[in-house]
Amino acid sequence: MKNRVQKISPNLWFDHQAEEATQHYVWEMLAEGGDERAQVCGWLKDKFGVSWQIVPANLSEMITDPDPANNRTSHEGFTPDEIKN
Repeated sequence: MKNRVQKISPNLWFDHQAEEATQHYVWEMLAEGGDERAQVCGWLKDKFGVSWQIVPANLSEMITDPDPANNRTSHEGFTPDEIKN
C-alpha cells in the first residue's frame, strides 16, 4: 500500500458570535474516532486521517495577553476547554 500524503488541512475559524458550546460540539464530532495523539494546539485528526485546525476568534488575545498566567505562546498547546469567547 502506498503512503498517503494529505494534500489539504481544512480549518474552522469561529467568530465571536459562535457559542463556546458550538465550538466544543464541532471539536468532539470531528475528533470522535480520530487519533488522540494528534489533538493538540487547536489541531485534531479525524477518523479518516484528515487533520483539522480549530481556531477560536480570541486566539490573538490568548497569545498576546500581558498577564503570564493567561498568555499562551504558539509553541504551547491548548485544549477546547481552555478556549473561551
